Amino acid sequence: MSFARYTEKIDEILDEIKEEEKANIKKIAQKFVETVENDGLIHVFGSGHSHMLSEEVFYRAGGLAVMSPIFDPGVMLDGGAIKSTKMERLSGLGEVILDDYDLQPKDLMIVVSNSGRNAVPIDAAFKAKEEGLKWWPLLHWNILRQMIPGTKVVSGYLKLPIMCLITILPMVMQ
Repeated sequence: MSFARYTEKIDEILDEIKEEEKANIKKIAQKFVETVENDGLIHVFGSGHSHMLSEEVFYRAGGLAVMSPIFDPGVMLDGGAIKSTKMERLSGLGEVILDDYDLQPKDLMIVVSNSGRNAVPIDAAFKAKEEGLKWWPLLHWNILRQMIPGTKVVSGYLKLPIMCLITILPMVMQ
């Protein structure tokens, strides 16, 4: 693929995201604002490669001080990619991980998952909901088009996916 074609494809994808996700981006931005105004924290959790967004928003110059990354070495790649892959598929582990955090109803939970199918991020979403948090899933924008209707993810728990633009939201809010 030529450089010109490569950049054209990127522009096409960004145009599609801007068109399709505009309303969702406004909704999540408003949830960020409400959380900050209510003195809440914005927790960010993901497993495998998805945990990197938790790192990206944490302790950034000019970033939001209310960002609260949820790190667990068992589901992060630096402890071993194969181990991490096995761990992120363990049902119930997401709840165990979140038990170590002081989750409050005034907080917002961002759950990041490339596939939307692994047990740990799904468990984290359920736990956040159970604890009364507002929450929002971030899934790969094209994955949902491939999902089978009626799966646990599609049937009511991760309804409002958006492209992983979380690193931009704090800048938009300033």
